[in-house]
Amino acid sequence: MYVSTLKIKMFLLLASLGLMQSASATNQPSMESDGVVLAITEATIIHGQTVTMMAGDSYVTVHQTWWKGTTKVGEGPSLTIKDFEQSKAGTYTVVQQKVNGEKVSTNYQLNYLTLGEDIDACQAQMVDFDVPDGPVYDWSTGAMSNNFRITFQESAVIAVSAKTEFGHVVKDEKIISISPEVYELEESQTSEVIESQEQNNYSFQGRA
Repeated sequence: MYVSTLKIKMFLLLASLGLMQSASATNQPSMESDGVVLAITEATIIHGQTVTMMAGDSYVTVHQTWWKGTTKVGEGPSLTIKDFEQSKAGTYTVVQQKVNGEKVSTNYQLNYLTLGEDIDACQAQMVDFDVPDGPVYDWSTGAMSNNFRITFQESAVIAVSAKTEFGHVVKDEKIISISPEVYELEESQTSEVIESQEQNNYSFQGRA
């Protein structure tokens, strides 16, 4: 009995000093989706997916508060986001108050994969593609990175398939429509231009 009591006291002492460590993912900042738990704080989430963010070191914490910006969105050791959509993407912060009075905050970044609005232009367009780092990308152009630039001289459709950190596949595409404007002169305007050119030639010859 004495040994067990001593162990408990030692555990509480180390916990209060913040010295206890664990290799378990549940004691590290982590995320869970579809039963997959990853010790990460940033991930790309597909539309409609459910994701749970879990605060680390919950055994030495007496209270956790979750925020998105300045808005309080939850309390407790975890925060679950259901039916994920673009408006729910962004940075979430958990503020943990430990048993020793210390407050620690951890940021979680939830990304939503989108290539943005389609482009409709009348001249060549330089487009930067910059999507979240982390997933494995396969672009219709053959590119594999998350950041590159293309100059479009003609209309095209750019598509991307991404395998997220949780193994889900998400796709998106962007349509670039290039429609050069063609200016046509009316017959009367054409005659005026020709007449003006003839007058300029005559005047030039007269000065020779």
